[in-house]
Amino acid sequence: ELLRGYTMLACLFWPALVFTAMHSDDIIIALYGLPWQESSSAVPLLSLMMAVQCTFSLTAPALASIGRPYLTSIALSAAVVLKIALGLWLFDGTLTSFALAFAVAECLCIPIYVFLNYRYLNLSVVRWVSVLARPAFFAGLFALALWPMDRLFDESDHEWPQLIALAMYA
Repeated sequence: ELLRGYTMLACLFWPALVFTAMHSDDIIIALYGLPWQESSSAVPLLSLMMAVQCTFSLTAPALASIGRPYLTSIALSAAVVLKIALGLWLFDGTLTSFALAFAVAECLCIPIYVFLNYRYLNLSVVRWVSVLARPAFFAGLFALALWPMDRLFDESDHEWPQLIALAMYA
């Protein structure tokens, strides 16, 4: 069932994206070093964008399975146009403004995906929201559980042990 698939993806990806957003500084420094630390401000916005994308990632195969794969192009075209328009409008030379444009564009496409799910896949908005409420609740609990762990570590040059400890805690 499609709703079960949406729930599984949300349960898997949302906590990982919460972790990534909350610890973007540590992840960027550990992977790329201090010169890239400034780019970590874009990671929470890109995590939001990915959360929206993974939430609706099963819409395209579901529409293809009922013989209407072309309907996905409505949402994808809107996303591309919005990303270009918002990118040109919001871009101020920083990576964060670029990520903001992409995140806002994805969020503005949510009603299109919800409509496609409702109209062609017979998924009511109430049912869809009720199914995704549980993963959202657990992702929120996960964020609350990670928050005190983050405060245990001092600022240091040992990001890898911190990330490993946080991942094991998670």
